[in-house]
Amino acid sequence: MSKTVFYHLYTASDTPCHLTKEADAEAQRTWLCPDCSSPTPSVTAVDARLRVAPAKEPLNFLWGFGLSIASKAFLSAIGNDLVQRDLYLGRVYGPDGHELSEWATFRGKHRLIVRGSKEASYRTCNECGRIVYFAMGKEYLYPAPQEGVAIFDAGNSGLVLPENVFMQAGLDRWRGIYIKKLAVADVPSDSLGELV
Repeated sequence: MSKTVFYHLYTASDTPCHLTKEADAEAQRTWLCPDCSSPTPSVTAVDARLRVAPAKEPLNFLWGFGLSIASKAFLSAIGNDLVQRDLYLGRVYGPDGHELSEWATFRGKHRLIVRGSKEASYRTCNECGRIVYFAMGKEYLYPAPQEGVAIFDAGNSGLVLPENVFMQAGLDRWRGIYIKKLAVADVPSDSLGELV
């Protein structure tokens, strides 16, 4: 294992967000891949109209849509310049159509897969080419993430940050998120090789 350390942050909430019926239909028509239920690769920022405002946790996701939501205060703690550089941000609206200005959807300009050590499997989406991965056990990264990136999108509300960015932002003080320290493996323990 490499000595380079990263941190995986994701929601501790057991209550994901849900789109309104109209927003769901619009997503199906415009930006959602019908095979893997994630935004198609060409999609950048996505606005979302929710049935209910997000809970207090700073990270969450839209159930069944592969789109993540974050508190703007949480993103600001990471650093607005880094967020603008590495993430696409969309607006969040409540069921009445009014903008929930303290929230944003996010999609990473740099995505990665947090790997696991057992019961691993993956497939390539037939529609959009995205790799859909599942594994359990000890988490790690393989191969080493691209240098010069401060915020990686790990899907389902997950962000991966290099150690220096995580420490500087003081994100360990935030409640409502899980934080896992990740090493970079020399060889993937899921026996799947490099997933490109």
